[in-house]
Amino acid sequence: SKWRRERVCFCRYHSKKETRDFKITMETKKILAVFDFDDTIIDWESDEWVAKLCPGGQVPDWIFEKHQNRRYVEFLEHLLQYLHDNGISSKDILNLMATVPYTDGMEDVLNFIANTSDVFDCIVMSGANTLFIEAALKPR
Repeated sequence: SKWRRERVCFCRYHSKKETRDFKITMETKKILAVFDFDDTIIDWESDEWVAKLCPGGQVPDWIFEKHQNRRYVEFLEHLLQYLHDNGISSKDILNLMATVPYTDGMEDVLNFIANTSDVFDCIVMSGANTLFIEAALKPR
């Protein structure tokens, strides 16, 4: 048949400089939306949110030095051990991550993608802790 079936999606692109509406017309393929987690989906770095659970809200210098030297896995390993040693449980950490604010407008973007799942697939590609990501993305 000469008639082809199309799906149409109306989207709004918003940045600090502009807002633009556009229409996406497609036949059968979906659009893949790919996001980083830290500083993209959530406001700030996830490990820095977790560090707020340290006594006095401060990471000890001997742990923080690992972060400054870009030894992130070692930093997070020592941070989590330090929190555990100070009575902070994994449940405490995940409860905190469930309350971390999204970046401006991100909740609307994620809801839009969820409500148009026939048009979009969505993945998170990140070096952030998977449990942190899962806790932050649970419905609020």
